[in-house]
Amino acid sequence: MPAILVEAGFITNSQERDNIRKTAYLEKISLGIVIVKFS
Repeated sequence: MPAILVEAGFITNSQERDNIRKTAYLEKISLGIVIVKFS
């Protein structure tokens, strides 16, 4: 089964760690992945 790993940030970076906890940030990342897949 094909799979992909998307690293949208690094928890060792405090700013990225804070962003990963925000729903709006996760939705932006998800939308970006969908646009690339289906455009």
